[in-house]
Amino acid sequence: MVLKITNLHILRYLPTCWLYLLERYTVDNQRCTHTASVRIERICEFCGKTFIAKTCKTRFCCKACNDKYYKELIRNDRYNAVTKEVKEEKKKRIRLAVDELEVIQAREFISLKQLAIYLGVSRKSIYTYMRIYEIPFYKLVVELLLNAKRLKRL
Repeated sequence: MVLKITNLHILRYLPTCWLYLLERYTVDNQRCTHTASVRIERICEFCGKTFIAKTCKTRFCCKACNDKYYKELIRNDRYNAVTKEVKEEKKKRIRLAVDELEVIQAREFISLKQLAIYLGVSRKSIYTYMRIYEIPFYKLVVELLLNAKRLKRL
């Protein structure tokens, strides 16, 4: 079937089924080519093999590559979501630690636990430092308090 349209203004008078056929076929002067007969050499986005695509939108050589790509995409989305949560949690902890350090620096007397946080060591190390360097402390009923100004001098 050869379709040749000379007067384009008659398109609006054609039935819808004919318009559908006109969309499906491309008109070159004398001959028509169906869009499904177009062959495009493409490279598969998943495996990298070359293949012949029948449409312009084809991205993969087979359904298996398409499925594997989709699964990988979902897996990467989950991984990115989890790593994003972990990064946010780390930032939150760092902000809390910085706030706590500012509070510790502002106080005149600090506890052993606060000093351990400030120096970045364990409480056991603080006891060792107190013995070795003879750091003065004040003993309350529940906890030991250290003078922050004297610690800064040491």
